[in-house]
Amino acid sequence: MNAPLNSQAVQAATFVFENADFVSRVHELLQLASEALVEKLCRRALSGTELDAVIAAVEAGDHTTMFNLVRPQATQMRAADVRDVYWDWIDAYGFYSDALSCNWPYMTQDKRYCYLAHAEVSALIVCTK
Repeated sequence: MNAPLNSQAVQAATFVFENADFVSRVHELLQLASEALVEKLCRRALSGTELDAVIAAVEAGDHTTMFNLVRPQATQMRAADVRDVYWDWIDAYGFYSDALSCNWPYMTQDKRYCYLAHAEVSALIVCTK
């Protein structure tokens, strides 16, 4: 099983290199979506300590830490958000992460591109809600 994962690491790095502008654009859009999530939802749904940690992750541009902080908060987020901004952000991050990582042994470059495009759309939805 290591061979497919090693191959995926090379393919992921190649994808990021060959699509650097697109990756950068989606990363910046995900950053804007993260900021929007904080303003539209996190400030209403999270306690002071939780909120401080999320804000610190956003300020650092650390979407993985933000995901790890907000994903377990689905019940709190859902109670505060009738527009599903939370789930749109989760989708944006998930597609972005999957497109750039080597977590899926049989990911193709075409799928990576589609996942990155899905991330872009999901992030745009968060920013416009």
